[in-house]
Amino acid sequence: MRSVRMDVVVDGPGDARRQDESTRQLARDLRQVGGLSVTPLETAPAAGGKSGTVQHIGALVVSGVLSAAGLKAISDVIVAYLARSGARQITLRDGDREVIVSGAAAADVAEVVRNIDKLLARPDDDR
Repeated sequence: MRSVRMDVVVDGPGDARRQDESTRQLARDLRQVGGLSVTPLETAPAAGGKSGTVQHIGALVVSGVLSAAGLKAISDVIVAYLARSGARQITLRDGDREVIVSGAAAADVAEVVRNIDKLLARPDDDR
């Protein structure tokens, strides 16, 4: 099972509420894709912080078996989400590699799929 981090960027100076709502909407949309687990990104607190975890506003972790059909469905969700939400971009991260999707139009879905596929390709894959 693969995991990818998604960071949502909205326009506007530091509006955490809007960022959080926008991210929650993307999570709801992605949960409609079968076979995916979508959760808020949580990390350990900074040194000296209280025990537990810290939830990051604007960040999701998407996990699942990411088949070709699954990648196409995720790409469709991202493109539709960007078109209607007012979010400026979504950054997908896999380790130190990333793909930035911004203002994608329906015509760009194939390119989004290719970019996400490249991101998720393991270094030893023949791609």
